[in-house]
Amino acid sequence: VFPAIKSLGEDRGDRIVYLTAKTITRTVAEESINRLKENGLTCRNITLTSKEKICFKEKAKCNPEYCEYAVDYFDKVNNIIFKMLEKENNFTREIIELYSRKNSICPFELSLVLSLWCDVIICDYNYAFDPRAKLNRFFEEDVENILLL
Repeated sequence: VFPAIKSLGEDRGDRIVYLTAKTITRTVAEESINRLKENGLTCRNITLTSKEKICFKEKAKCNPEYCEYAVDYFDKVNNIIFKMLEKENNFTREIIELYSRKNSICPFELSLVLSLWCDVIICDYNYAFDPRAKLNRFFEEDVENILLL
């Protein structure tokens, strides 16, 4: 992680996307970032959790008729993002769920929008390679500015 962080500081990229396949790899990446922050690193980082795992409902159906967390999503999201960026810089699943419950907003969709403001994104490799889960916002445009680990 350190060489990639150093590259960001040297303007060799805009963000790091750290791809993981297992929980242990994700945990190691999170711990590495936290350790660097303890030693002075300033950055925003997020760990993306799959829709099925982070959804508060029994089924992950993003429909306002089914899910109260989808109601008025677009009316609420910008204010919540602003509050989070003002107060936090380490966006863990727990932090995302806390703000989502408090503001009745979808945690999965919130995390995707929040990731646009982060320097380091830790996520499952499917977000880069699976056409159904792919994060087009990062892997369709401007890919030369992403440091992929």
